[in-house]
Amino acid sequence: MIRKIFSLLLGATVLVPSFAFAASDSMMMENDSMMSGEHMGMMMTHGLDASCGSLRKLSTDEKAQMLTDIGHNMDAGALRQVYRCLFTGAAKKRIARITDNALKLDPKKPEMVYYIPSTQQFFVTCTGMKTVAYVVQGKDVTNPKQYFEKHHSEFAESATMARMMFEDMMKTQMMK
Repeated sequence: MIRKIFSLLLGATVLVPSFAFAASDSMMMENDSMMSGEHMGMMMTHGLDASCGSLRKLSTDEKAQMLTDIGHNMDAGALRQVYRCLFTGAAKKRIARITDNALKLDPKKPEMVYYIPSTQQFFVTCTGMKTVAYVVQGKDVTNPKQYFEKHHSEFAESATMARMMFEDMMKTQMMK
């Protein structure tokens, strides 16, 4: 609900990623502390440690939610499960190689943007952590590459929020 209100305040075309707000309810219920020592103190997406076979059997909606949660939590090493288990082969399309620093977390590394037709989600990689940097929910996507180019500002806003969250997580880790 907060996401919808925020979107209305900024304008109907602004895509506000889920990670900009609270983690999913399922993750909150399953992991009260929301921290996992296995992931450098980062949050752990509920169900990400399941077998590849189990992840493949998830519904489209469950896969979409898991991808959103991975983008929110920036689970280190999660790209392997995304590529091999959640969205294999033609289930995802590489749209572009990103060199624009406004669209990525690490200015020193190029990243990729992928599109998932079944969920109309775009995700940008963070190769340094082998994870999803952020997810942008598309709407009425007919040509993913054109959509990505046309909605550059929404991707840039998502990248900015992801950087801020990442910096906050790192500060929290350094305080421990």
